[in-house]
Amino acid sequence: MLSLEALDLIEDKQSSDNLMQLKRLELEDKKAQRAHELLLKEIEANEREKERQFLNHNPAAAMSNSSNDFDVSKNIKFVPKFDKDSPDDFFCLFEKIAKHMEWPTSRWSFLAQSGFVGKARSVFVSLKDDQSSNYVILKECVLGAYDQIPENHRQKFRKSKIEESNLP
Repeated sequence: MLSLEALDLIEDKQSSDNLMQLKRLELEDKKAQRAHELLLKEIEANEREKERQFLNHNPAAAMSNSSNDFDVSKNIKFVPKFDKDSPDDFFCLFEKIAKHMEWPTSRWSFLAQSGFVGKARSVFVSLKDDQSSNYVILKECVLGAYDQIPENHRQKFRKSKIEESNLP
């Protein structure tokens, strides 16, 4: 039979072998974790590069991306008050402010409607979604409701007559 010393040596050898095997497994695990982290970083870098290339080749996509960063709540306070007696002035002033503040044109109709009252608001509500989101169409419809479109001005001018008191 084996002596106690021999059994102790065998147990010590087995435990040191187990310890070495455990350390090897821990090292392999750390290497696998590092490799995984590097792979994730490489994937993220590739995605950023693809997005940058896409935006460089598609200016429209870059514009829409920048309009996503636009905060309406911070800019809505600059929308002028709508005056039913001079709706043309409202749109002129609105466009000047929008250009000066560099608002994305895709947000103009949304911002403009926030200042509408009365008939202008009714016109906005009556428009279909695609029409109400198009600033040019929205402006034409509101001005049309107030008879402020250029054709109406031309017709009024053609129909007007000089009063006798204004003759030389």
